[in-house]
Amino acid sequence: MKQLAPALVLLALGCQSPTPDWLSIPAPTTKSGVEVTVEGVRRGTTWLSAVEGSATNVSGEQLTRCRVSFNAYDMHGELLATARAERSGLEAGETWEFRADFPRRIKRAHTLSSPIVAAER
Repeated sequence: MKQLAPALVLLALGCQSPTPDWLSIPAPTTKSGVEVTVEGVRRGTTWLSAVEGSATNVSGEQLTRCRVSFNAYDMHGELLATARAERSGLEAGETWEFRADFPRRIKRAHTLSSPIVAAER
C-alpha cells in the first residue's frame, strides 16, 4: 500500500506525460523572436491542467518580458480556456522551460492553438 501512495498522488495532481491521442498540439513555432516548442501536457485521463514546453529567445536582443499562451478548443472549435505563462528577463539565446496553466482543469479539449507570444524589449 505504501508503494501505491505516490502513484495515487501523481494521478490526482496530474503529471506531465506524452500528448494523448485525443489532443492535437502545435508544431514548434517562432513568433515575435521567440521559438516555442510544446513538450507535453499536464493531464489526467480526460482533462488537461497545463501545457509544458520551452521558449527560446532567438531575437538577438534581451526581452524584458515574455508571455506564452495557448487556447484549448473542443472538437467543434469552441474555445474552452486559455493557458498562460509569463516571465521577465529573457536574455538573447536563453531558453525558458515554461508551464502554462489553465485556470481550471479542461475537459473535452481536442486542439491546442499555436502559441500566442507577447515579447517586450
